[in-house]
Amino acid sequence: MIKHLMLAMSLTVLPAAGSAQVMIGSTGGTGDSPSLPGAIVQLDPSDASAVVLDTPFDGLGISGIEQAPDGTVYAVSSVRRDGAAHLLVIDPTSGGLVADLGQLLDSSGNGCAINDLATHPTTGVLYAMAANNSGVGTRCGVGGSTGGYLLTIDPVAVEYTVIGRESTLGNNSGGIAFDESGTLYFTPGWNTVGTLHTLDLSDGSFTSTVELSEDFGFHGLEIDPNTGTLYASLPMTDDCCYAANRNIYTIDTGTGAVTLVGSPGDYSVHDMVFIGEATLDRAIFRVTKTFSDGSTDDVDVTLTCNTGLPLTQDFTIAGGDEDGVAFVVNELGAGATCEVTESGGPDGYTTVMNGGDGCTWEGVTGGFFVCEIENIADPAIYTVSKNWTVYREGGDAVINEAHVTVACDSYFDGGWEDDGMWYMDIKLFGNQGVIIAVDVTDGPATCSTTESITQSGVESSADGCGEVTLSAGDWHSCTFTNTVFFEGIPTLSQYGLALLVLLTLGVGFVGLRRFV
Repeated sequence: MIKHLMLAMSLTVLPAAGSAQVMIGSTGGTGDSPSLPGAIVQLDPSDASAVVLDTPFDGLGISGIEQAPDGTVYAVSSVRRDGAAHLLVIDPTSGGLVADLGQLLDSSGNGCAINDLATHPTTGVLYAMAANNSGVGTRCGVGGSTGGYLLTIDPVAVEYTVIGRESTLGNNSGGIAFDESGTLYFTPGWNTVGTLHTLDLSDGSFTSTVELSEDFGFHGLEIDPNTGTLYASLPMTDDCCYAANRNIYTIDTGTGAVTLVGSPGDYSVHDMVFIGEATLDRAIFRVTKTFSDGSTDDVDVTLTCNTGLPLTQDFTIAGGDEDGVAFVVNELGAGATCEVTESGGPDGYTTVMNGGDGCTWEGVTGGFFVCEIENIADPAIYTVSKNWTVYREGGDAVINEAHVTVACDSYFDGGWEDDGMWYMDIKLFGNQGVIIAVDVTDGPATCSTTESITQSGVESSADGCGEVTLSAGDWHSCTFTNTVFFEGIPTLSQYGLALLVLLTLGVGFVGLRRFV
């Protein structure tokens, strides 16, 4: 679950209340295999013609879409391979994905599939209708069939709560939509098509029923806030889970008359929303944290705004926590400047926020913002140095040259690669050394260095040159010491030379120690 307390999106200027509003829809993976599941399309309310804006969830359906009072557009995906639907944030202008908030779970960690979303016009609470097949063993935490259960969703915590289901409904899902008075409409599918109900928000039971002029249930419902017209998409029949067609209709909530608007073409519009002006000066800032090398160290993140409540919030999150933390700021007024900062992280990393764009926003009056923080591991520094030690005179006859080979299992500048290893052959003269920056962006590296001795009489010793593991920002030294014992030719006085001649004549040649 996301911790209460955000990936960056520029605020969209929305139409003013009462003006012509933009109608967008999401395509699902339901029915007769739509050609473009997971797309956001702009719809013409007069004829239902559709223009694709983007495919933020290409290949996986987006079953519900709805706007929150602060202007944020939420959507919900079909059940993913991880066993739950995901709550998404969509840019209504471009249709792009602002954020995947992660699995939509209840307080016990149960996943659920969602068919449709709707926002209460006065309380701002986000409601959802559970799909008839959750696709997960936990099945929305209710066990058995799940279709028709009314839920609420906390988008900050990414958590749903089950309210209840009409006892006569059975495993039937369908579309939901609020009118401006807060009445929730519902059209069940496949088993009890051809009806429009209103629901009790306390338990999900029917409070009224109107017969429709067509034997359809609908996957998506949405009411135009300017005209009060109820739109319905992706009609279902008694033939279970398949759509009758891809057309969009209107429904007269008083008489039940169903009127064709038109077709969106090849796109199966699973849900619709009219994008209007934000009515709540609240902003949500979601912060996520990763380390390039997979570290899970804790860091402290702080959100500071120059107006709004609260002005400052902080939280400790771990690297790799994909849920992150969500900061909520209310009463923003005319606009705030807000910034996310990080502190308390480990040494050896460079902090990059939103790919280098930073996590500072100006003129914030509401909406959803994201701050992706990545700590990129600094290169590890590996040094190779060479010392020569020559005892006694005659060292000028020694060639102070050494051949060393550095080997690492990660890239370093100047090295050459062979079967996943990088090498560098270096010739060092005298007491020279070399400094190598080893790439540890994706994780620790292992390095070692060997020396080739080409001169006889040279003794070599190594310190720190065997295999060593290098992590972010590490500094390691390898030192070779070459020692030469140079004895040279003895120097004798005239008496010593005379004695040497006598000894040689008397006992033969005196063997001397081998010289270099």
